[in-house]
Amino acid sequence: MSKGGSVLGKRYVISDIHAHLAPLEAFLSSIGSDDTVYVLGDVVDKGPDGLDPLLTVINDPRCVLILGNHEMMMLEHLNCMPGNSSECSGVWLGLNGGSYTMYAYRKLREEEQQQIFVALKAALIQTTVTVGHETYILVHAFPDQEKTELHVHDLYDGSHYDWGSRYVWFRGEPVSPNGTVIVGHTPTPFSNGWEDPAVIIDGNGWINIDCGLAGNREGISRLASLCLDDMTVRYFDM
Repeated sequence: MSKGGSVLGKRYVISDIHAHLAPLEAFLSSIGSDDTVYVLGDVVDKGPDGLDPLLTVINDPRCVLILGNHEMMMLEHLNCMPGNSSECSGVWLGLNGGSYTMYAYRKLREEEQQQIFVALKAALIQTTVTVGHETYILVHAFPDQEKTELHVHDLYDGSHYDWGSRYVWFRGEPVSPNGTVIVGHTPTPFSNGWEDPAVIIDGNGWINIDCGLAGNREGISRLASLCLDDMTVRYFDM
């Protein structure tokens, strides 16, 4: 299917790729051409593959991008260039792997840089998907309790993005009365321990699918995919 088109195949959710191309490519090669993939943010930073995973996501018509805190910091930084005077620049560049991402960004062709900037500005923050009788609220960290859909432009004041929004930063149990909330953002090994291969957490009304690729731990960190049509989970090693 094409972005924004009618659903023909299965619907999947993945999150927190964190610049790891191999598990992303393994997952995408395993699904059908008519399937839809909701990517719950944090595609960039931390991992070894620069912006290749982000370019893969935004160029794959099956993928619907929902931004995480790392993309929001990147977008705020890009929006303020060349001055880079925003508060987030130091937080992103110095503490969250943004300096490596910007190194990769500067090596891209100008048209690829523009493609990334445009895609980030046009992305979702939250969306709602109904499968059968079940409703799923898809967001990186915490849902808006009143809206079914949020876009990046809803967090923009004309010059700066609200990169510190709770939608991309909140850590906790993101419950909602409106359906099951599916998030990433907080690596599940924080709760399950960094000793065994990471698994998703299925809580009471919420599901966390961030399986720790930000940690870069061989044999533990991996990409999780959740199929909303039958709730099957598969894992793809880094």
